[in-house]
Amino acid sequence: MTAPAGLAAFALVLLSCGGGTSDTTGPFKTAAHVSLPRMPSHGGAQLRNLQLVTVTFRGYPFRAFVESFGDFVVHSQWLAAATQDYGPVTATHLGKVVLDSPPGGASSDLAAVLRSNIDSGTLPFPSDPAGLLYLVYAPPPCPGGGYHGSFEHSGKTVAFAVALDCEDGLGAEGVMTHEIAEAASDPFFSGFFFDAAQSPWIGETGDICNLSPPSLEGGYQFLGIWSNAAAASGGSPCVPYTAGPYFNVSPSPATPQTVDAGSSVTFTLTGWSTEPMPGGWPLGAFPDSYAPQDFDPRPVFSRTTINNGAQVTLTLHVPANAPSGAEATVRVTSGNIEVGGVRGFSNDWSLQVRVR
Repeated sequence: MTAPAGLAAFALVLLSCGGGTSDTTGPFKTAAHVSLPRMPSHGGAQLRNLQLVTVTFRGYPFRAFVESFGDFVVHSQWLAAATQDYGPVTATHLGKVVLDSPPGGASSDLAAVLRSNIDSGTLPFPSDPAGLLYLVYAPPPCPGGGYHGSFEHSGKTVAFAVALDCEDGLGAEGVMTHEIAEAASDPFFSGFFFDAAQSPWIGETGDICNLSPPSLEGGYQFLGIWSNAAAASGGSPCVPYTAGPYFNVSPSPATPQTVDAGSSVTFTLTGWSTEPMPGGWPLGAFPDSYAPQDFDPRPVFSRTTINNGAQVTLTLHVPANAPSGAEATVRVTSGNIEVGGVRGFSNDWSLQVRVR
């Protein structure tokens, strides 16, 4: 999955502004913080022997670019980093196929299109389809984003990934990196992902890193992908991370909080970074689009910036008419950085409030 084109908005209230002055002195030391969570495996398979087939449609304007990306990605540093939790992964670019555009364009049943073209012999279907992954670049009109899925053929379950961005080649292959990583780690929706049991963390390996800055390799754009190994290392959990020192907040409490309707809950956020951050970094909060949003929690920060060892409070409010069991999840974002001309928030932490 990828993030929806538009994220729901809610009001962010700032009680006061001020610097992110650290409360530490002497030689730099990363502030004590809560460990990042580990994304669990749900017992399903991963695609450890990737066989990629690039699929475009006649008239697709970026055909040459996305086909060359398919040649590059199988040997990329990004692929090794994105699959390190269950690798080593081998990968080949099995084929490049151009199909006639289906009448419905991007909204067509693309799994059915793939099946019919396998049956006709137009699409390669190896005798051992383990690791087979069709990379489908949807024809226009395209809504943006992407998804991955699977279908049955010849008694085998086959994975495919779709990029729904057809306005520029870099954006399309960037979306495809997100979908390749998720299809490899969770091809049949029983692999690696955060679900409701890990609330407030929700999503697959690409979803949870949607706001991590992209990286550039070989002239291609690669989106950040969650790695348990990276999370355990004490830096960014989203790889590759090429934006300099890693920084984030550590919340207390860190678990979902259950309160009465009409009340509120306050979290204390402690800033932490892997290197000094002169001037600190800005904070933000917005709805987590992968988690239920039953009400606007009206986030209120006590200060807009933070630094290593400094503390800020964030208060979430529950409306008086919120029903029992309703919940809202926010992502607290740290910083606003730029990589290769692309701006993106980094480094978020999810917080959740539930109604008793």
